[in-house]
Amino acid sequence: MTKNLDDEGLRSVFYNYELFFIDLWGVVHNGIELHKNAINTLSKITEAKKNYILLTNAPRPNKIVKIFLENLGLDKSMSENVFTSGEAALSYLKKNNFNVTVYNRTQSKAEQWSKEYGDEYAITPAKAVINSEAVFICVGRDEDLMEVMEGKEGILTNTKEGVIIVDHTTASADIAREYSRKCQDLNKFFLDNFFIFPSFVDIFSDVSLCLFPKFNNFIFLFFHILFVVSNKA
Repeated sequence: MTKNLDDEGLRSVFYNYELFFIDLWGVVHNGIELHKNAINTLSKITEAKKNYILLTNAPRPNKIVKIFLENLGLDKSMSENVFTSGEAALSYLKKNNFNVTVYNRTQSKAEQWSKEYGDEYAITPAKAVINSEAVFICVGRDEDLMEVMEGKEGILTNTKEGVIIVDHTTASADIAREYSRKCQDLNKFFLDNFFIFPSFVDIFSDVSLCLFPKFNNFIFLFFHILFVVSNKA
């Protein structure tokens, strides 16, 4: 049953539930500071010996988001309840024995990722995408998308026929149409915007991850980080 709590508040249903799923952005913080009333609510939930999970579709591991929130002043006992879609992706890949290669346009970040998470990294998009069957991209602007797509080291040149390229970037419709046409000419597929494949909805419905189980290789490019994933088998 759906109930609007605008007038009565969370207090009106609080004792009916043992677990609360709470969004982070816009609820617990605004990117600059914590919302004091929200923090007080989290404290009340803990005092009542109930549980909560702080959810976010941030494509980063839990650790990075926890550090961000603690820098805003969130108590560590609260940040331990954070779960990100990035962590869901990593957990899925590790659980299913995928190998991961990371590409970042700032190589030191790729190296740091590799050091922290044990994954290999590539120094160019070309080295990352060889033999991959699906590519997932999320960068900044049209220009950033062109940077990873074009040229002799770009995704277009170095992926094989039949590859599926999915762009999650908040880019223009014009560039999406352009790459759709280019990919058609190369016998490749280009899909614009964020979507979830029906085969992977087993964690949370808003997980920003898409997997194609029938393929052997996958690529994820989340906020300048490119994950190249291939089966160990």
